[in-house]
Amino acid sequence: EGACANAITTFVDKSDGYITAWSWNFGDDTMQSTSTEKEPVHIYHVAGLYNVTLTVTTAAMQSFSFSKPVLVTEGAIITNTIDLQNGMLVSLSSADAYQWIKDDVLITDAVEKTFAYDGAPGVYTVAANVLNNCRMLSSPFVVSALDKE
Repeated sequence: EGACANAITTFVDKSDGYITAWSWNFGDDTMQSTSTEKEPVHIYHVAGLYNVTLTVTTAAMQSFSFSKPVLVTEGAIITNTIDLQNGMLVSLSSADAYQWIKDDVLITDAVEKTFAYDGAPGVYTVAANVLNNCRMLSSPFVVSALDKE
């Protein structure tokens, strides 16, 4: 399996049986290098070969681990793609799909070209599906508590 650097990679659990817990380790040393979601997403910022491990726990409290290498290839960061317009963050990139992210965490259901944010400080990025099905990240758009439109 492969992934693109600076792009959102979705991991899919293909385990059989009644699974009650998931523990993913994406093999890199980032703050978000683990997840307990069934089908998490992750962003690799550096190209390389990573060993991804999924440990599942069944209803009978049995644990099973599976590991698989993921080759992450270079991706390009889209530059200058977010603007603030009338209280909306707007992706200036043309793409088939979008996903908004705040402080390296996906914003649920924020999948349009525009995002009506609540003014909360943070680092916003948008992933746009523009290149070989890699959802490439924009440059960060930083909103501080002192910003005014």
